[in-house]
Amino acid sequence: MASSPDGPVAASEVASSPDGPVAASEVASSPDGPVAASEVASSPDGPVAAPEVASSPDGPVAAPEVASSPDGPVAAPEVASSPDGPVAAPEVASSPDGPVAAPEVASSPDGPVAAPEVASSPDGPVAAPEVASSPDGPVAAPEVASSPDGPVAAPEVASSPDGPVAAPEVASSPDGPVAAPEVASSSNSLTPPMIMKIVCVINR
Repeated sequence: MASSPDGPVAASEVASSPDGPVAASEVASSPDGPVAASEVASSPDGPVAAPEVASSPDGPVAAPEVASSPDGPVAAPEVASSPDGPVAAPEVASSPDGPVAAPEVASSPDGPVAAPEVASSPDGPVAAPEVASSPDGPVAAPEVASSPDGPVAAPEVASSPDGPVAAPEVASSPDGPVAAPEVASSSNSLTPPMIMKIVCVINR
């Protein structure tokens, strides 16, 4: 006979366990050795002592491999740290801000960026700090120049005596680039110096 929590039990029906000898019918095998069945839960790791088991979308998992997440407990290998707290890895993307929950991530020329910091632009999504409003819609800031027309995409901006001007409104002139409304329509137009020369010749 052996002593057990169930009282004396026939030795053939007793197994050793962390709880001391236990009646064999109530014992399960576990990574911790035999454990009283009431304290054992099934898990992907095999039976595990209940205090070390947490519920998760993957089924019960050994607690050291479980992390808390907005999705509920998740097996640690599938959890990534993020500004939103731990998040299930399939929903996490890398970004300049560190890992971010995928629904808040957008693709951009800068790599994945947190969506609140992303704006649509002719260049595709761009990190908002690099985006300026323009008549062409949002444009990547490095390609934007200030102009009397408001910010304009740089390829469409020319330097002029009036300051930067939208290129479609800029024409070449003897004074350098000038805003088109201030430029004569003909290259044969007489300029003041030419008129003076004509007057002098006539007077002679």
